[in-house]
Amino acid sequence: MQTKLVLVRHGQSLWDLKNRFTGWQDIDLTDASVKEEQRAGEQLKAIKIDIVYTLFLLRAKHTYQIIKEIAGLQNLPVIEYKVLNERG
Repeated sequence: MQTKLVLVRHGQSLWDLKNRFTGWQDIDLTDASVKEEQRAGEQLKAIKIDIVYTLFLLRAKHTYQIIKEIAGLQNLPVIEYKVLNERG
């Protein structure tokens, strides 16, 4: 059995628009980013996903929620992992 690791980073945050470093600030996604996440969800429909790791920040969780809805990912274990947060 072949195992794959799929990495998805959140798209543009509201602070990215203002050229501000987001870091650990709990900033949401822009409308343009939501469309990017929807496209990612379409692409991930063809991949079997067993577990999800995410940051505990809003933009990361929102990214996963959009992908989950589009890709039809239900009842997956989701682990919020603080060390994945940006550093700067």
